[in-house]
This record gives sequence, structure tokens and C-alpha cells, in this order.
Amino acid sequence: MDDVFSKDLFGGVTRITSGRRGRPAHKWSQEAENAVIMGCALGWNNERIASSLGVSVPTLRKHYFSALKAKDIARDRYEIWKATKLQSLADDGNVSAYRELEKLMQKMDRARLSAEIDDAQNAKPLAKKAAARKAANETVASDWDGMLQPGVYQN
Repeated sequence: MDDVFSKDLFGGVTRITSGRRGRPAHKWSQEAENAVIMGCALGWNNERIASSLGVSVPTLRKHYFSALKAKDIARDRYEIWKATKLQSLADDGNVSAYRELEKLMQKMDRARLSAEIDDAQNAKPLAKKAAARKAANETVASDWDGMLQPGVYQN
């Protein structure tokens, strides 16, 4: 029997039932692969991505395993893609793209600084001897500024 396809409300390709029992076999498409990648970038779990595509979780894993494998970096890939698109628009003279790129840069700078502050606040304090050794090294390095070289006698 020939399969008959139609588009649903959101533009997804659906198969009109042919009278056969069971769910029709899923076929991979680039559009669905892009939807899986975007779902990963949005932080969705596998169940939510599978239900949005109208497939089961095992079917999702079977057909889109490579996209799911890169789930951890999907958000970073999206951010770099967005920045690249904004940069190309800004190069073409689009002022609002330039402004959006600046906002994105500031947002990334704030996130980096916030992470550094969190790391500094959560740092484990040094033991007494290690703290004293560190303070002594910092004092010698900053106060003497290389005036005394080890092993060199000065009058």
C-alpha cells in the first residue's frame, strides 16, 4: 500500500492511516533531527523531545542517537551559532544585530564573572602552614621586586 502524507498544524509531516495495525515506522528526517537538537539546547529531557516528535523514547534513541549524544554541548552550539549569525548580520551593517551581539557579550561576561565569584566563595580555606607559606611568597615577590636575587651577595 502507498503511504499518504499530510502536514499537521505545526508543519510536521504526518502519515494518514492506511488501515494497518500498529504505529507506522518512523523515518528519519533532517527537520526532526533539527527539532531534537533544539530540544536538547532548550534542556528538554528525552521523554519530552520524543513526545514532541510523536515517537517513543526507544525510537528517539534509535534514530537520533548522535544528536542525543551531544546533548551536553547543544546549548553551547546554539549560543555560538547565534553569535555567528549576529556577527554576519552586524558585518552587513545591521545596527540592531550589533546591539544584540553586544548584549550577548555582556551576558556572557556576567555569567563568567559570576562563576568566578562563586568559585572563590566556595574555595576551601588553606591550612595554617600553607596560608603562611603563600603569604610569605607574596610578600617577597611584591615588596622586594627582585632587588634580592637568591644566591647573590649584595653590600
